[in-house]
Amino acid sequence: MIDEAIQHALSGHEPLFAVQLIEEHRLVLLARFDYVTLERWLALLPEDTIEQSPKLLLLQCWIAVSLHRLTTASVMPLLQQVEACLKEPDPALGADTVAILWAEVRAVQGAVYILQHDFEEAIAHILPALQVLPVSYVFMRALVLFYVTVALQSTGQVAIGIELIHQEVQNEVARFSLAKLWLQTYLAGFDYVAGNLQRVVQSAQAIIHQIEERSAGNQFLLAAPYRWLGTVQYEWNDLTTAQHYLLQVDQANSTPYFQSRLILAWIYEVEGQTDKAQEIVAGIKRWVQTLGTHTFDHEIASFQARRLYWQGKIELALQAQRAVEIVVSKQGVFAVTEIPALTLVKILLAHESESCWREAEELLSGLWALAEKVHTVPGKVAVLALKALLHQRFGQHDEALTALERSIGLAKPGGFIRTFVDLGPPMAGLLYQLLAQGVETAYVGRILAAFPQAIQDDEVALQVQQATHAQLIEPLTARESEILLLLQEGLSNKLIARDLDISALTVKRHSINLYQKLGVNSRQQAVSRAKDLGILPAYQGSSTAVSAATM
Repeated sequence: MIDEAIQHALSGHEPLFAVQLIEEHRLVLLARFDYVTLERWLALLPEDTIEQSPKLLLLQCWIAVSLHRLTTASVMPLLQQVEACLKEPDPALGADTVAILWAEVRAVQGAVYILQHDFEEAIAHILPALQVLPVSYVFMRALVLFYVTVALQSTGQVAIGIELIHQEVQNEVARFSLAKLWLQTYLAGFDYVAGNLQRVVQSAQAIIHQIEERSAGNQFLLAAPYRWLGTVQYEWNDLTTAQHYLLQVDQANSTPYFQSRLILAWIYEVEGQTDKAQEIVAGIKRWVQTLGTHTFDHEIASFQARRLYWQGKIELALQAQRAVEIVVSKQGVFAVTEIPALTLVKILLAHESESCWREAEELLSGLWALAEKVHTVPGKVAVLALKALLHQRFGQHDEALTALERSIGLAKPGGFIRTFVDLGPPMAGLLYQLLAQGVETAYVGRILAAFPQAIQDDEVALQVQQATHAQLIEPLTARESEILLLLQEGLSNKLIARDLDISALTVKRHSINLYQKLGVNSRQQAVSRAKDLGILPAYQGSSTAVSAATM
């Protein structure tokens, strides 16, 4: 009954005993991600009492790091107070405990260096700290392992980071802790960076199942896997399922929540629901204000500029993006929703100015070097696609198609779609030219089918048919694609109707049109034919399937 004990200690004017209780239980509650209780306990203590406890000062640091409230201004004063305490430590702490506390200091400093994009210093601080932190410190080890793996990824050493995580998952203490699940969500993120979208889905679903089973649906832990599922489904152009997953992400875990809300806003934007997109952005801004951090400011501003670009307001978009800090070396591993440098390139390429195109060329050169350094497949796919548009701007037809073919080659194993669709009609035009050359016809046709119907006029439909050797008589509509995905799940017309909120008769009508386009006579044949044509990703999940997978 720790709550009651702390309250009685404080009521009895024994604050040091209350401090001792919180110190003794900080590791246990951190391992449960119970920040609410920890912050409530800390709020009960006099500030000068906390300042005398290096463990509680560090506890404040760990909460800030974990909840992404980390700023140099907020954490460094706390670390300085810890260092002052440890230079003349309480003899009762013991030498071993003092060494561990110094390791905690170095680990938090490493996280601060990540914030400053000084990855070499982050590695230099965190790796030695991991050698000292006991294996029983599962929360702290898991958290800094994530940070050091990001730093290793950003310096081209991702394999070392992933191996460190695998080793940690196997240690006898972490194996049976929630921290193991937390570490596995990191691996899902690195699978995304590697372009293995199918494995992202598989691992995220497995993690969700374990979290539901072992921790009664801990919202902090669920945030990251749901974010990754939503991210992949968006990339696969399954916007309905993407929204379903993204709406599951709770505010408990700041970064996944922020990234998920941005994707959700972008889905509304590309669907033409601009007001709804703005409503989501306004909500994000209010939420960020409650955090008291400026960590997300540049991404929000860049995202707003990207919305203006999508609306065709190129001058306004460029003006807005000029106010955003753009440092190519700080673009990380291309695993976030909004990358300011990429957004600026898109805007510059849409501008009718050769000087803008030259600026885009310079940015793309730096982004490509970074993408190669950190081994990011999504980054390479995006940069090569933009290089294709750049060559097109300069009238370099052959170079444009070569760059796009390279991008398609990297994108195909993961089934990337929206990376291309979000570049609009100029990209569609290049893709049709690629089709005419017979390059990856089934996959390129699937990407083109995801473009807005306005781009797919009768002449375009004919080009697709000819380029794919009449494999697909006519591109599927969005509703037909949804029904095809649900047929793949083996659902009846009645269940499909319930899932899509339409009548069973409407399902039957769309199914007949679908069969005619595929040249088949049954649902089994339709699914088989679609797989042969490559218009079904390796994995797509309906909301019904989602429910089954997470029960």
